[in-house]
Amino acid sequence: MVYGFKGKLLPPEGEAHIGLGGDNGIDRIEVTNRYLKKNGKPWLPFMGEYHFSRSRPCEWKTELLKMRAGGINVVSSYVIWIHHEETEGELSFSGSLDIRSFVKTCFECGMYVLLRIGPWIHGEVKNGGFPDWLIKKEGIKLRCNNTVYLEYCRKWYSALYEQLKGLLFKDGYGMIGFQIENELQRDKEHIRALLNIAKECGLEAPLYTATAWGIPTDAELPETGILPMFGAYSERPWAGHIHRLEPSKHYCFGDIRNDHTIGEDLNIRSESRTAAIDYTRYPFATCELGGGVQVTFPRRPLVTPEEIGALTNVKLGSGMNLAGFYMYHGGRNPLGRTTTMQETKKSGYPNDLPAIEYDFQAPLGAWGAVRGQYRLLRLQALFAEDFGDRLAVCSPHYAEHSVTSVYDSDTLRYSARLDGEKGFVFINNYSREIRLSEHNEVRFEVDGYTFPKTGLNIKSGEFGFIPLNFQMEDIRLLHSAAQPVCRCGNAYFFFTPFGGNDEMCFLADSVKNIEGSADIVYKSDDITVRNIKSPLKLCGSDSCIQLVVLSRDEAIHFTRSCGCAFIADCDIYSDGDEICFYGVHNDRIKASVFDSGKFRSVNIAAPEPIDSQIYLTEIPAELPDSMAFDEAELSEERIRSWEIKLPENRENLILCFDINGDIAQLFADGKLVADTFPNGRRWFVGPDDFLKCTRLVLSVKAFKTSDKYIEAKLCDGIIINKALGMRLYTVKASIDDLFEERK
Repeated sequence: MVYGFKGKLLPPEGEAHIGLGGDNGIDRIEVTNRYLKKNGKPWLPFMGEYHFSRSRPCEWKTELLKMRAGGINVVSSYVIWIHHEETEGELSFSGSLDIRSFVKTCFECGMYVLLRIGPWIHGEVKNGGFPDWLIKKEGIKLRCNNTVYLEYCRKWYSALYEQLKGLLFKDGYGMIGFQIENELQRDKEHIRALLNIAKECGLEAPLYTATAWGIPTDAELPETGILPMFGAYSERPWAGHIHRLEPSKHYCFGDIRNDHTIGEDLNIRSESRTAAIDYTRYPFATCELGGGVQVTFPRRPLVTPEEIGALTNVKLGSGMNLAGFYMYHGGRNPLGRTTTMQETKKSGYPNDLPAIEYDFQAPLGAWGAVRGQYRLLRLQALFAEDFGDRLAVCSPHYAEHSVTSVYDSDTLRYSARLDGEKGFVFINNYSREIRLSEHNEVRFEVDGYTFPKTGLNIKSGEFGFIPLNFQMEDIRLLHSAAQPVCRCGNAYFFFTPFGGNDEMCFLADSVKNIEGSADIVYKSDDITVRNIKSPLKLCGSDSCIQLVVLSRDEAIHFTRSCGCAFIADCDIYSDGDEICFYGVHNDRIKASVFDSGKFRSVNIAAPEPIDSQIYLTEIPAELPDSMAFDEAELSEERIRSWEIKLPENRENLILCFDINGDIAQLFADGKLVADTFPNGRRWFVGPDDFLKCTRLVLSVKAFKTSDKYIEAKLCDGIIINKALGMRLYTVKASIDDLFEERK
């Protein structure tokens, strides 16, 4: 079947007229009504949220380098007021609160920074990030233009400026933006007041942003000086009920920027139904695409890589030109001097969350564990890094016959982003709550041109995009059934997202010669290549390129580091001119590097195995007060405890638990160091939590599943299916060492 498209959504490119942008002599950042520009070129950044105060300084560089290897080029982070000023007047910016060192480390790792400075941030933090002492002030109305409150905001912003002084964009660094407030829907004058205070305090940047989602319509924001940022999550653990959700509209292409369900837990619905934001004035930017979702006490979804990858694919196909993920890297809440720091019902917020764990089921977990969506998002981010300028200028064109509702499982979901005759067709056959039908012999028609010649067979759950008139040096790819990933030198990498179809069709006049193993059909106007069995060498009039088509499985393990392409069963990041191979300890690292037109195995030996065995011995139940919630009655019969014996060498040891239970908490010498609400996902606990302790105790409260939404197959009671220790490893090799092997 041939599918067509209907008219353009967005107007031609023009200035955004919102007073944003800047030039520091190194970088020039501009904002048009369609996309951002960097140094005069369209720019489609991938931004990942990582909270410095929810991690440890010794982790920052390694974890940021992992993010950079995943294609993230902007780091966003909440600056959480209660973490820095738990007691009024006693500001702290040391240790995990050292914002200056964190920002400098981001720059050293080759990433820009956008700080979300509140003062109120939500972030599943106690009081939404407000210190207790501020909440207790009498006669001060918060989150509005109360003069006393604004003066406290000025003090907070001034304190941040003192930490960031000399590191701002105007100083020649990559501090490109600040988010003002968070999830404030109907007080644009307060946003404007905070924006002016930030500037007066010296917090200058090319971009100032604010969250734009609202219920039932977009938030009301100042028309100038602010870039509206949107979000979308695959699940809603804050939903306030324990029923299965309806299918999400975010798996359907269309002009859907506002996720009106974000904030529903805070009862911030407004009676206003005025359409607040004119989308033609601003590029489609996000700061909260769910890289995962949090687990709350009553609602425990289980995130899959596909739901995150498909969500991002749909938003890109709907015109998104800044992809921001919340969270991209999980973390751990600090314990305050007088209180825990998480959102709870006891603190007046709608949800109970773990006291410490803020893993968020993110692409990179709290301890840096790699999840499947990290690898799927990496494919999209690498594309944006190399070819995002081509996508950014393309307008969305939607399906001639779109889905009738979110329950429509039979209509093909697709869109195109086109710039004249060039562009990309996006396809999504995934929806979280329903299974979508397969579609066979799928072809598309754009301005009379129909492609691919061999139709796509699209299975349920598949998603991706294919290019139209994609230029590679002087060689013109008319269309492809494979998705472009990135380039390394003159090598262009693609993969097959739909049924293994690798058809590639070139303009005949642009190709003078093809070398490699494939089925090639020459015609007067085009050259069609299928069944590509090896990298191809294509030469045009002025240049030659290498063309590599990966399978989907190969692509998931594909990465780029130090300008080289790898396929590896571990994960890889670069630190200077060193390649770092990391993962869970095994006997040998299997990795290949693209070299001289093919992938060549490299011999990287992992460290020798070290004893990682742990032993659990059940002991009488221990009932720490921090296990209790108002709605949960505890008794010894509902708690079981185990003492954990660890190996003598605890370096790089990760504890892994598969637990069926309501709450699991780990105590080192009587101090709470880790906790989780089990949801069927393996729980990882890192070595810093137990490295020097003499007694380690695991306590688990029994499940009562009837009052919760549990996506995994868990049952009432307590079951520990697995408890084991695993070693993390990192093996480093220089580029020179890797290529020395071939000599």
